[in-house]
Amino acid sequence: MLAVIVLVIKITGNPNYGRAHRRRCLWDWTEMTLSEARDSLIDSLHRTANGRLTAAEALGHREFR
Repeated sequence: MLAVIVLVIKITGNPNYGRAHRRRCLWDWTEMTLSEARDSLIDSLHRTANGRLTAAEALGHREFR
């Protein structure tokens, strides 16, 4: 059996979800323009690809041990 581990970044445009799950979110897009949100997403992807922990990793969530 082949196990594949992938990075998951959840994105929502629902401000209620963002407020309810604030600890799981890297940033709040509700106060950003579309251009600012795009730039923030690209920056976040770049930093995560270079070793920054995802929100789930920072919270200690582990699917595989």
